[in-house]
Amino acid sequence: MSGQAAGGLGSRPIFDISRPVVAGIPVWPGDTAFEYKRTWKIGPGCPVNVGQVTMSLHTGAHTDAPYHFSDAGLDMASVDITKYVGPCVVARVAAGEAGIRPSDLPAHVEADLRRAPRLLVRTYAARPSEFDVHMRHLTPELADWLADRGVVLVGLDTDSMDAFDSKELPSHLRLAARGVAILEGLDLSKIEPGLYDLVALPLRLVGADASPADGRPTRRLERLRVRAARAGEAGVPVLDRTRRADHTGRAPDVIGVRVAEHERGDRAAAAAHVRDDRSS
Repeated sequence: MSGQAAGGLGSRPIFDISRPVVAGIPVWPGDTAFEYKRTWKIGPGCPVNVGQVTMSLHTGAHTDAPYHFSDAGLDMASVDITKYVGPCVVARVAAGEAGIRPSDLPAHVEADLRRAPRLLVRTYAARPSEFDVHMRHLTPELADWLADRGVVLVGLDTDSMDAFDSKELPSHLRLAARGVAILEGLDLSKIEPGLYDLVALPLRLVGADASPADGRPTRRLERLRVRAARAGEAGVPVLDRTRRADHTGRAPDVIGVRVAEHERGDRAAAAAHVRDDRSS
């Protein structure tokens, strides 16, 4: 269901940017494969199904704690979770194998980051079915460039902030040193560039090096594992759709979690929609 509408806040549709966690999901070569099995099964004398999961914490959409790449780093239960919630920018860069540099980002990104201090970078037209050893990744130059502009979180649709064969992990280390949270393994294949609200909360795993990126349900939303939504500026009430347009010329929308489809229209139409929402 990743990337498809699944309800909304009011009239705002919600899209899932996680990946289905299922047997056979690609993991880092040599890491633990995903397995789900039931320890209890509904039947005579047993009213419930109860399952157990074996998996790497780096399966699918996930966040790295600094402890993943430094024994002195914070574990997953100690990170600042406020970084995983709030306005963000989705940007698309060309596919390839090279590290992503500031010059690879679309021109509008720098201005957008002043309004939304989180960046999700889409590199794939569609997520590959196998593990991609040639994935695009961040450069330390881009890590510093983002931190210099107040970015608190960066996410990729690939499986690492560093090159597959890196042993020094310079981009992971630079991001941690600059206080930038990490998301990896996203599915952004259905997400258009723009301004969004992100909710990608980790589990509070004491002593852990990573966590699946989890979300908090809002209203009747389901399967909220990693979520993003078109957003206005930080601090703008969720029903205020009259803020200035982003680089595309569209007025920013706010829809909580997963990713909203684009809504077009002038400010008057947007303001009327707000009044309708408030009166319902």
